[in-house]
Amino acid sequence: MNLQLVIIHNDMVIDSLSLAPGDYKIGRSKSSNIVVQHFSLHRDQGLLFFEEGQWFYKDQQSGRTQIINDSEAIELSGHISIATAQYVEMEKTHLSDFATIHKKRRTRLKQRLAIVSTMTAVLLLFTVVGYNIFRTDSYPMTENNLLKEVRSKIVEFEANRDERAINDLKKYAGLKDSDFKEASGFCTGFLVAPNVVLTASHCLFGGMVIDLSNDFHLKTHDGKEHKVLSVLGFDIKRDYLYLETEGMESYGHLEFAPEFHIEQKVFTVGNVHGEGIAIRDGIISSETTDLNDPDIKYIRYSAGASPGNSGGPLLDEFGRIVALVFASTWSENFNLGTSATDLKAGFEQFVSQKKKGQKVTIAVKKIMNFNAQTMLQALSLPYLNQFDEYPEVIDQFSEVAVEVQVPIPFESVDEVILGPLNAAVILAFETVQKILKENHEIVLDWTSFVTKKTPAILPSQLDFSQSYMVKVGGRYYPKIAGFIDSPSKSDFTKYVEQFEKENKFDFQSYGYNITETDKKIGISKESVFYKPKNNSGTKLRLQDLAQGVPYSQLVLESGYDFKEQSNPFNLQLFLKNFLGDQGVLANAASLFVRPNSVKDFTIKNIELKDLPEPEAVSDSVGRTWLRSSIKLFESTTLYTYCLKLPEGPLCIGRIFNITNDFLLKTIEGNFRKFILSHLIINPYFWDKGDLLKYMKAGRAKFMPSMRGIEFSEQTDPWVKLKSFPFRFKIPNFQNIQSLRLQSGLYGTDGKVAWTGYGVEWVDASKDKAKVCGIGLEPFNSQSSFILNYLRDRRKQE
Repeated sequence: MNLQLVIIHNDMVIDSLSLAPGDYKIGRSKSSNIVVQHFSLHRDQGLLFFEEGQWFYKDQQSGRTQIINDSEAIELSGHISIATAQYVEMEKTHLSDFATIHKKRRTRLKQRLAIVSTMTAVLLLFTVVGYNIFRTDSYPMTENNLLKEVRSKIVEFEANRDERAINDLKKYAGLKDSDFKEASGFCTGFLVAPNVVLTASHCLFGGMVIDLSNDFHLKTHDGKEHKVLSVLGFDIKRDYLYLETEGMESYGHLEFAPEFHIEQKVFTVGNVHGEGIAIRDGIISSETTDLNDPDIKYIRYSAGASPGNSGGPLLDEFGRIVALVFASTWSENFNLGTSATDLKAGFEQFVSQKKKGQKVTIAVKKIMNFNAQTMLQALSLPYLNQFDEYPEVIDQFSEVAVEVQVPIPFESVDEVILGPLNAAVILAFETVQKILKENHEIVLDWTSFVTKKTPAILPSQLDFSQSYMVKVGGRYYPKIAGFIDSPSKSDFTKYVEQFEKENKFDFQSYGYNITETDKKIGISKESVFYKPKNNSGTKLRLQDLAQGVPYSQLVLESGYDFKEQSNPFNLQLFLKNFLGDQGVLANAASLFVRPNSVKDFTIKNIELKDLPEPEAVSDSVGRTWLRSSIKLFESTTLYTYCLKLPEGPLCIGRIFNITNDFLLKTIEGNFRKFILSHLIINPYFWDKGDLLKYMKAGRAKFMPSMRGIEFSEQTDPWVKLKSFPFRFKIPNFQNIQSLRLQSGLYGTDGKVAWTGYGVEWVDASKDKAKVCGIGLEPFNSQSSFILNYLRDRRKQE
């Protein structure tokens, strides 16, 4: 319902307005929506607003709220009133005769003469005060006056304090309360309308959109904290973002400058290094075109801009918005800002028309300094070297784009944006795999290694030590267990060349070995611990768990019930082995730790209390892992994944340094699908009874290294290779102590599958241990060499 409003000065209508439903500030300041420049009014006299079908006026000085109706006028001061047009039309006319009017005029004249002397005395005071008030709107301001004028309209971005992380650092790093700051600021914003804050989009979305961080609040000049309600709209390329807040109706807002010019004096106002608001001056140096998008122009200026200034305003001498600060340079004071022209277009689209709703496109190629490898790594997706060899591959990643509907409720902004973006990147990743396969390139799929030139792949470790045995408690154990991962393209090329020359199927894949602990704890069926050896002589760092292939350990534990999910044994044991006797190094860097308090410290024990229940999760191969997790410090989350094997779980660990919970869940899922699923358990000598029991339970079908072999324990035991028409009898089956299945990839008729090609065992009869094997003999096999090597080592011992 539009309001037909009139403004009355001494019984005379001086202005008529038609107001659409909304909020309007009325006062003497030019920042008001309705400007009435009369000294009897305050700069921010009051607020007109429409609510529940009725117009109201709230006086900002007295706090009184009145209903606007047709039956009365509302007095703003002794000279100024407001009323509806209907009120003026219907109000009775008051007439007087000439004598009465003349008498009143003589009385007024005497009164005026009486106060002339008083008015003369105070005229100078009124002039000075009026000038100082009026010049704020009409004349350039000094730096100090400008800051005073705009300070209430500037907001600081502060991270929410994480008390749990602070307590962790007190416990493990020995920090004290005095080592922590009360607040940690990181960006700036400013009010452009009641409860509407404009800032840089990277303050919320980060540099790659993926590293979104929404765990913050806004702080105003009076120290009050305010929540963000919704994201009204944004432009990734122009780096601006409109946020809807609450409780900021009375702080005023900045206006956009109508124009700017080169060499114009300007000021940055921002939260410098998160330490508070500061103002710095300079000039507009130039207007520059984006190198990748000629339709976009930025303002370059020399006013200082530091980390924390992002999202703050670049102001002219009248306190009007010339640009938004979003980038600074270290080598020279030549900073970048988004012009008021672009900001006003965004205001019209996302703020003025917010009820209509808008669709915003997030195109990753629009991100400044976009890099496909950085994007994939941020989402925990592997980046293959061969991606760089095909331009169409990079094109697939750079063309990733998603549409989102705004406004977005702030509590769900990560889900609304990161969810579709991650799905789009994965789709591009899978498309890239198809492109590479069509070009006969290897991809993140073991079957891609089998070609016409290499019809069979038999993975093995890089050395012979996986066949080297140690005897403990009457049982022979292999010295090394571990994972097998696929090699790089260059390594596979070498393999193809070797195969063509020597007909060798022995494929030297990457082996992430798990070896015996440095401290001899005694290997037995009741307690076997394997973990990677650290031969560097230096302590490991906690962050090392986030790099490369996951840290691993093998646990053989008699009687351990893997199905008992309430038992956090796997995580406790993993941490015990990872920490070892020396412990691991960590760093006390945190948003809330004072710079002088940041230090390295050693963790020798991690206390596990109130852990969430371990969860069963599946990878792409179909294997079920028992996942446990613990969060340490500010952003460090440690995951362990334990896989049920014939004699106990094989556990691996991985750290993700992520603060956003939705992003953490997203990249952890990607890790399981694209990295964990790709790791193959290195063939191991398992206890004969435990291995056969494991296979009978049907678990082997999810293990590529086991699924191609079938056993029979009848009177005449045999082993069958499923992909080949061979079945072998096993001699002295009753004397076999442990078994290892040999498997590889084999292609025929266009189909590639994991298949068994043989079996090895330890025969411990008559106090003489022998390593025996039966199956298909690959061309130029090194089996004889390995057996001789083992005999020589045994003689040496």
